[in-house]
Order: sequence, then structure tokens, then C-alpha cells
Amino acid sequence: MSSQQKGDLTNARMSYAAAVLGCLTYGVYLVLAAICIHFLLKRRSKTNSQRVILAYTIVMFILSTGYFVSATIWSEVEFVESTEDIALFDTLLNGRLAILKDTFYTTNIWLADSLLIYRLFVVWSGSVLIIIVPICLWIGAVSTGIALLVNTAKPAATLVQADIIHFQTAFYCLSISLNILTTLLIAGRLWYQHRQVKSLRAPSAHWDYTSIIAIVIESAALYSVCGIIYIPLVVRQLPLQFPITALIGSFTSIAPSLIILRVALGTAVTQETSTKASMIFRLTKLRSDATASTAVASTPGQTTSGMSGAMASKVRITDPESSWHGGVVKPGYSTEDIHSAV
Repeated sequence: MSSQQKGDLTNARMSYAAAVLGCLTYGVYLVLAAICIHFLLKRRSKTNSQRVILAYTIVMFILSTGYFVSATIWSEVEFVESTEDIALFDTLLNGRLAILKDTFYTTNIWLADSLLIYRLFVVWSGSVLIIIVPICLWIGAVSTGIALLVNTAKPAATLVQADIIHFQTAFYCLSISLNILTTLLIAGRLWYQHRQVKSLRAPSAHWDYTSIIAIVIESAALYSVCGIIYIPLVVRQLPLQFPITALIGSFTSIAPSLIILRVALGTAVTQETSTKASMIFRLTKLRSDATASTAVASTPGQTTSGMSGAMASKVRITDPESSWHGGVVKPGYSTEDIHSAV
């Protein structure tokens, strides 16, 4: 067998692996999407944000299903009906089916990236400055994605053309850079809040594990990891890019669905809980500092009742022990607020 034939066989195998992975991961996404829609519809209180998230989930489901159906038909044509060499067939981009498949795929990435920017905005307590760079990267990804779709629709367009490779590389670099940046910012923020809250209570292995899982889910780390692996494969045009492309197409839907599921179940970080976690930590630290100052300044037999009214009121704001054993942290705040915030 010549080296050319071995290369063609490798391309065929990688394309087949992509079809199998696409089917398996779409099945996972289908279950997640159904669960998300079920819990979003089940919630009695319907706010505007919940309606937007429900609409977002449905639109993403339509796009993901459209991509899966078109990719399945593509695989059937590739392995059953096409009389062309599989290695050549995989590079063809200008057919109607290929254009439809790529449009679903690219639009879904834009949608997933927009949700990640929104989650970054929420986790950072509504900070506008923190999302400026991600928004610029998202605009760049949309622009290069449109250019990529336009160029792939041209007659005789193939995957190995220089302009296609350049636009494809630029699109994925911008999208994945956005995901890496937002992943680091979200994970860093959640980990910081987790460390703050952990310093106020006894260590717990369960708390550590659940916090790590929450950080991974909220930051959409799965997509970022796949993206880092994918970019070098695209630049060098290696056959392994085919199954990774299928994984990215699925993780583009799975990662946002995991975040939406946490929102539907009421366990995701919100602007309110993110702010409360930081506020409670500061109040509790204030109480500890006030207690330490009182202990140094007091004489034998003196109690906190002898303190000034302002200092006494600060001491009464919160009690670290009661905060974690059913006591009141501060009017309106509870231990559930802390648990849901981190």
C-alpha cells in the first residue's frame, strides 16, 4: 500500500470516527436539552430572564439538531452514495449540504460564546468592564465566521485552500481565545469566592468536590480544552481534526446546557448570590477584626457591653458559628445563599 493510499485510509477512518462521536455526543446533548426545557417550564415563577433562557435553549436545540441531521446525511452520502474518493469528498465545501451543515455549526458557536459572555457578566456581579475584551473577541469571531461561510460557498471551494485555512484558523482562534479568557475569569472568580467562604467554615471534602465541579461547569472548560487541541490540527490540516470537529460541535451545545441546567435547578451563580457571598465574607471579617480589637483593648472583667454603640452593632452583624449551624447571618441572607453562590 502506497503512502497516498495510507493517507486516504486514515482520512476515511477519521471521518468515520467523527460520525460515531457526533452520534454519541448528540445523544448526550439531547437528554440534557430535554431536562433543561423540562425544569425551565416547570418553574412556577416566570421572570423575563427565565423566558430568555428558555428561548435560548430552544434555539440552540434547533441549531444543534439541524447540524446533527445535516452531518448525518453528509456521512451517508460520503460512505454510501458518493463515487468520489473519500479523501477528496471530505475537502469539498461548496455543496448545499456542506454549506447548510457549516452554517448550523458556526451559528451555534456564536450562540454558545454569547452565553458564556453573559455568564461572565453575571459571575462578576454585573461588571461591564470585565466583558469588554470578550465582546470584542466575539465580534471578531462573528466577522471571521461570516467571511468563512462566504468563502466556503464559492464554486470549487475546498478545505485545503489558503484563504479557507486562514479564515478558519482566525475564526477558531478568536472563538477559543474568548472561551479560554472567560473560562479563566469565571473559574478564578468562583475559586476566589469559594476560598473566601471556605475560610469561614470547617473544611469539607464534599464541599471541595462540588465546588470544583461547579467551577468546571460554569466556566465551560470542556469546550476550551477541545479548542486548544483543535487549533494546531486545523493549521497543519491533520486528519485528526475531523473527530475533534465533531466533539467541538457537540460541546458547543453540551457546555451551555450544563450551565442552563444549573440555572433551571437554581444552583447556578447569579448576580445576587455573587454579591451576597462577597458581602457576607466582608461582614464576617469585620466582626472578627472587631472582636480581636476588643480583646486587646479590654481590661479584666470588661465585656462587649462596654463598647461603643457603633462597635457593638458591628459585632452583632454576624456570628461565624451561627452562620453555619442554622443561625442568622444577616437579615435576608442564609446559608443557602452561600452554598448557591460558590
